[in-house]
Amino acid sequence: MVAIRHRALQLLALGLMVAGGAFAQNDLSCTIAGTQQNVRAEGKAELLGDIVIECVASEPDDPAPWDEKQVNIIVNLPVNVTNNIDFGEGDDTTDSRLIVNDDYNDGLYGVRTANREIAFDDVTVPFPGFGGNPDTTVIRITSIRGNVTQLGLPSEGNTIQIDAIVSTEPPSTLSVGVPSVTIGFSRLSLISEGVSDAVNGLQCVDLEEETAFLDIREGFASAWKTQGVPSDAKNTFWESGIFAEDSNNGAGASQETQFRLSFGTIPGDVSLSLANTVTDGGDLELTLLSVNGDSINDLCDTPGGSVSVDHEDGDAVAIYGVCDNNPNAREEISIPMYLEWDVDDTPEVGAGTVTISYYPLNGSDFSDYEDPEPRFVDTASSPEEFVSVTKCVTTLLFPFVTNQSGFDTGLAISNTSEDWGLSGIDGQDGACEVHYIGTDTSDNTPEVDVTTDDVLAGEQLVWLLSAGGSHGVVGAPDFQGYILAACDFQYAHGYAFITDGFGGGIPSLAQGYLARHPG
Repeated sequence: MVAIRHRALQLLALGLMVAGGAFAQNDLSCTIAGTQQNVRAEGKAELLGDIVIECVASEPDDPAPWDEKQVNIIVNLPVNVTNNIDFGEGDDTTDSRLIVNDDYNDGLYGVRTANREIAFDDVTVPFPGFGGNPDTTVIRITSIRGNVTQLGLPSEGNTIQIDAIVSTEPPSTLSVGVPSVTIGFSRLSLISEGVSDAVNGLQCVDLEEETAFLDIREGFASAWKTQGVPSDAKNTFWESGIFAEDSNNGAGASQETQFRLSFGTIPGDVSLSLANTVTDGGDLELTLLSVNGDSINDLCDTPGGSVSVDHEDGDAVAIYGVCDNNPNAREEISIPMYLEWDVDDTPEVGAGTVTISYYPLNGSDFSDYEDPEPRFVDTASSPEEFVSVTKCVTTLLFPFVTNQSGFDTGLAISNTSEDWGLSGIDGQDGACEVHYIGTDTSDNTPEVDVTTDDVLAGEQLVWLLSAGGSHGVVGAPDFQGYILAACDFQYAHGYAFITDGFGGGIPSLAQGYLARHPG
């Protein structure tokens, strides 16, 4: 009798197990994925890829155990969150969004709960496939911005992977298995190829407009962007995200991709001009937005032509913005720099340089209300020379001169730059520096070199070694050695005549020669 009762209990337990299996709990089966887009390694507020959680019913033929549940979703990044905050939704509310089933009109803003963490609290998750809900519940987290520069700058052609960690409260509602998801790859995106066709000219010769070019190229196809409003959050080709009302951004970004040209040490009285519109001959078009902080053009609205750039103390800054481009091509462009000068203004001798970087620069490393999105660090390479003004100099060597043993030396330098236009250049005026190399009869070396008054085009500088002469040149009595003369004009020619007859009488020895151009 006991055995029969024990057997009956076993059968009852087995029946309950079978019944329990027949009525297994219907639940959510969820997967997680990320939009693995390229982002600019130079960016402090880069738009990262979307995080997408898709859930279906584990037992689609069984009744739904619930209509909807509330859940908290937390996202942790390897870099600081740099979204716009404090725009009327709360001090730490960001303009990142969580969208359920593509209802962009009813999304949640994420709250920054730590420098590298965003939380979306009280998210309503509908059970898929029941009560008119779609068969798949899609939760999209979008418009998160991060300070990618904290990962360092990869070398050209290499990437740094950006992974987010996603957790939920309570964890049983949205269990996604592996919580790590890749949402971007950091790449070097602005590559300067330097200056091509650098302009070089002489200080004493007019320079009619010549053009140097600053050549840049895109590190990956979607690095340079216009500012636009995408049709949905999946479009990564604009400087944009999901629009946040009252945020400082327009469609998730403050401005299109912009470039900053920084000029330095431009020689005085050298005229620099920049084009209002620059194109690559295809889809890429840049607009000159400002020069030295002064607004020049509205984006995509220019009169053509060029604008003169003031460069006080040799420095200037110009900002270009992307008006149009091809997001599917790695583009490159040459930005022209127009240069000229007039000898009547006597341009300074020297060289001007230029660098390029993204703009705006710097700003907060954290979420902020006022700082623009995007913003960048200055990764400009060493300054590149794009213009140089060379002093007009003719150097003459008088290889032997003497005022010893009864001899004296007569010298002449002619400024032959005046040729009535035969050479196609204007006459040039300038002083000559006369350098005496040698000693006098007491083995003394002349203490100072001699700078003359200007020798006008067509004039001659004439002097005796013993006594000096015209244009304020000072002689060197009892000197013997050689002379180097550096004249601030082209086409200088020299002649020397050595004799013992300068004091009168018939010379016993006389010799003349033409000065050489050393080199």
